[in-house]
Amino acid sequence: MSGYRKTRGFTLIELLVVIAIIAILAAVLFPVFAQARHRARSAKCLANARQLGTAMMLYADDWKGKLPCTNFYYGFSVGKKSDWGFGLQIWADFIFPYVKSYEAYVCPARPRETPQSDPGKGQGLGYDFGWGRMTRPLGYAMNCYTDAGFYGPDSDPSRGMKQVTIEDPASKILLGEMSTGISQIGVWHLQWVARCAQAHLGRANWVFCDGHAKFLKPSETIVPKFMWNVSGEYPIRLWPFSPIKNANNEKEAREYSLQLLGAEDP
Repeated sequence: MSGYRKTRGFTLIELLVVIAIIAILAAVLFPVFAQARHRARSAKCLANARQLGTAMMLYADDWKGKLPCTNFYYGFSVGKKSDWGFGLQIWADFIFPYVKSYEAYVCPARPRETPQSDPGKGQGLGYDFGWGRMTRPLGYAMNCYTDAGFYGPDSDPSRGMKQVTIEDPASKILLGEMSTGISQIGVWHLQWVARCAQAHLGRANWVFCDGHAKFLKPSETIVPKFMWNVSGEYPIRLWPFSPIKNANNEKEAREYSLQLLGAEDP
């Protein structure tokens, strides 16, 4: 039959070669896609942290230079319920008028739910901490050392700290990522350092007392500069329960923090 050309199909070996090439390309590209997705989530988390830092600064501007309290537990009425489900308002409630988005409080790289059997996971959603079951995820926590109650017997823990009393605010922690839902009462002393999220390739997002934010390893908030004692005063309370543990200087506080992280003082 004139004009007819017989076409040749792929051989089995050729098909196997094509499949092998596709498999190799997939093995190479899938990790790249996963890393790109992780970087995007990390960038979103950093943007959230910056938004919270800006809200903190706006709050302080409206309250004569005073940062919000970590919560309304000390010396305040607990009649006003938190938007996060607690029976008392927390720092996240106080700055919400400046944030206006509940999603800004959530890290997209980490699970939102916290199982009742393991409070160290997730971002608190669904967990009952005794002050109420969390109805929203909360991925960040406020440094409790911005509460003046951790600096000696005559301090007043019912008041938020004035910005002018913060020593070197650009290098002192104000907010950080939490891998547990206890964010409702702020960063609980230095034992929290070992609970930071580290969801971004071993790093976490941190907001500083001047409002800026950046990625750091937990150990980088301790050495070479100790970034937790915002007032620079000592003794500083490291452990709130009996027996109370205090540090008399930065070296002691730094060593205790590194011990919690399982790190060695370089």
